[in-house]
Amino acid sequence: MRRIPTQIARRGAALRRQRRQRVSLAANLSPLPADPTKSSYPDSAPIDFDSSSAVSGGEAQVLEVSLRPGQRLRAEAGSMLYMSAGVAMETTLGSDGITGGIGRALTGQSAFLTDYAYTGPPGTVGTVGLGAAFPSKIVRLDLDRHGGRLVCQKGAYLASSGTDVAVRPEPAPTLGAGFFGGEGFVLQRLEGTGQVFVCAGGTLVRRELGEGETLRISSGCLVAFTAGIDYDVATVPGFRNVMFGGEGLFVTTLTGRVGGGGGPRNY
Repeated sequence: MRRIPTQIARRGAALRRQRRQRVSLAANLSPLPADPTKSSYPDSAPIDFDSSSAVSGGEAQVLEVSLRPGQRLRAEAGSMLYMSAGVAMETTLGSDGITGGIGRALTGQSAFLTDYAYTGPPGTVGTVGLGAAFPSKIVRLDLDRHGGRLVCQKGAYLASSGTDVAVRPEPAPTLGAGFFGGEGFVLQRLEGTGQVFVCAGGTLVRRELGEGETLRISSGCLVAFTAGIDYDVATVPGFRNVMFGGEGLFVTTLTGRVGGGGGPRNY
């Protein structure tokens, strides 16, 4: 019988052990990744933002939300600044899947959303701190007060409770508004129930428009408006105003539609 050198035999035994370890490791791995359209927290209790949220800071504000067991906060991916122990995060495409993710990307958001859920024992609270990608104010808006729909500038969405709010693209009403309105051809539509946090740079001004009333604003300064408002552009009158007025050829117009319901929130 031919003898195998001891060094070769030891090397062969080591390779067999490595193969067994790889097989054991592969057996412990999940064969398929988790479905990115489904959340691990499908049923969550609503968050009372009146008592569970606080906004702090000056020009670059921070939103802090307190979570109780069973509550879920949904936020823009990448907006988390800090979170306490016991808070679990999960990235998802949402119930609309890849189609909804592409739509959110068109509105200036990430295609993905991040859910934060507190997994601590009853009677305890976890906290999540969120911030915008640029120095901005953070505003809380109630969709129930505005017919469940708001149209915002791109990238405005920051956070909401659970799956109550959907972020979808809103096309500009006219070519002129798309070219010269300062907001591009796609705005952001927030639909659903409950309250939502949005971001906006600079000082915020709120205006209520009556039926047929028109407000002219500098292009690019619009943050949000409600249903029942006509969004368009108008030319600046006068050659000297156009050449030397600093506003260019067009300004954005918001007009209260006759029979269109409540006025806009212009921030």
